[in-house]
Amino acid sequence: MFIDGNIQVWLEADKAKDNIITPYIRSPVQQTLQYRVRATKEGSHGRSEISQSGTITTQAQQAMALGTMSMNIAPTDTCRIELSLAEGGVFFAMYLLDCPR
Repeated sequence: MFIDGNIQVWLEADKAKDNIITPYIRSPVQQTLQYRVRATKEGSHGRSEISQSGTITTQAQQAMALGTMSMNIAPTDTCRIELSLAEGGVFFAMYLLDCPR
């Protein structure tokens, strides 16, 4: 989990459901944010990248899912997830997280 200011960001994985990865955000206040999630993995079979973006209105102190993504990650693959946040179109934070395994 990353905490930047008062915003918390983390990932959860559900391997029982086709390696579903869900990024979460929690804010101390209600606010409308724009987000972009980009997952990049690289391994012996090449490189792949998926991304999602959208707008979310957080509820104070409640975990909010930012969509889901499915990735098959081999033990030798390198995998990172980048989460960028903006408010009112103004970028204010970027988080780099290792993919959960």
